[in-house]
Amino acid sequence: SSTSPLASQLISCDGVTIYEPNSGRLLLQNVGFVVDCNTLIMGPTGSGKTSLIRVLSKLWTAHVGSIRVPDDTFFIPQQIHLPLGSIFQQITYPTLYIQQESGLSKERVEDILREVGLEALLLRDDLYDITDWEFLSPGQRQC
Repeated sequence: SSTSPLASQLISCDGVTIYEPNSGRLLLQNVGFVVDCNTLIMGPTGSGKTSLIRVLSKLWTAHVGSIRVPDDTFFIPQQIHLPLGSIFQQITYPTLYIQQESGLSKERVEDILREVGLEALLLRDDLYDITDWEFLSPGQRQC
């Protein structure tokens, strides 16, 4: 059988199982669907809607199964998401989110903060101890 040009432009999941990246807890199991157009994802609180979107948008890699998302697909969050984690994990998120060490030096972290206009964070005595970044403004979170 041949794949139609339209089929190659669709979002699809086949046999997808999703795990929470930090704990490894099972969140969704054996999910399968094809999005043809104008799809609404609905379900009760805690049913895995956000986890599914995180995997589809490549924010989380903790899954098994087959996922297809066209390269020109973008996911726009309603709120900027910052995961819990160190300044090193924030800067490398999502590519190194599941690794323990990012390999970045403190000097490089400080250079990056300056480059994105967050040099005020360098004045904090607790910069390298912070794991909850909710105190940042929405604009700072976008940096």
